[in-house]
Amino acid sequence: MPCSIRRGGTHDAPALGRLERECFGDPWAESSFREAMESPWTFGLVVERAGQLVGYLIARDVAGSGEILNLAVAAGHRRAGVARALLYHGLELLRTRGAEEAF
Repeated sequence: MPCSIRRGGTHDAPALGRLERECFGDPWAESSFREAMESPWTFGLVVERAGQLVGYLIARDVAGSGEILNLAVAAGHRRAGVARALLYHGLELLRTRGAEEAF
């Protein structure tokens, strides 16, 4: 099934919060996603399939260092390359933003 990756925005916070609660026992709050999307040094990427948000990556860069803060894929979409695609695009975006290393 085809998917698309795009930059996340504050409007994605409710869906990100739902997916976060599905994937993790100690989830980020919806407000944490909103704050991350508003920050100039943090960005989010989301994956959509058939109009549904099925994965995301949150990362930041500061002073030449990048950090993957959070990554999740919905249970029904795992083992299909979604996380790999998110990491690839996230690392490329960190590189274009000046990160020389990533953690």
